[in-house]
Amino acid sequence: MRKTDRGGLKRKRESERRDNEQANMIRLAHLSDLLDEVAEPVSWDLLGLLTVELSNIVSGGRTMTGIEKHEIERRLEQIEKIVERILHIVRHLEHPHITSFQIKEITMLPIAPGFSPVYTATPVPAGTFPAPGNLPVWTSSDTVNAPVTADVTGLVATVAIPATAVVGTVFTLTITYTNADGTVATGTLSQTIVAAPPADITIAQTV
Repeated sequence: MRKTDRGGLKRKRESERRDNEQANMIRLAHLSDLLDEVAEPVSWDLLGLLTVELSNIVSGGRTMTGIEKHEIERRLEQIEKIVERILHIVRHLEHPHITSFQIKEITMLPIAPGFSPVYTATPVPAGTFPAPGNLPVWTSSDTVNAPVTADVTGLVATVAIPATAVVGTVFTLTITYTNADGTVATGTLSQTIVAAPPADITIAQTV
């Protein structure tokens, strides 16, 4: 009975060893895919050495020693940190970091009932831009008197002030954007709704 127990325990340990080595090989394959994105020579050297060591252990059918296991896991963690740093740099270079926005009205229309002034948001610093598929979001502090709608670029917005808007109302436009690293850039502009110009004065709206 004891012999049977020892045999079962040995098979269990052997199975756990194979599972552990297979898990390490999967991690190596995943890291290899990540390194294809950045082609980092130092990491490739480390990855190649680890692949050879694990292949020798598996093909030789021997059990990985505790020292070997610890060293391989240490190197895997080192490679993962290198890859994370490189990918962070690559993402930053592909989509420069936006720190804020400058908002201005471009149609020179009165901020008055019945008019639809148009606003643009310029990313700061100059030369930065939103990443494709990650558009800024516009909001208005008063959705009744000053509802805002953005265009497909996310950088132009129109405030359609209804004829029933209350003169003297102050509203704030806010544009918000989340960078790839999770930091948030914003821009704000406060406006006051004024009385519409006399009916005998014609102001052409820009389309």
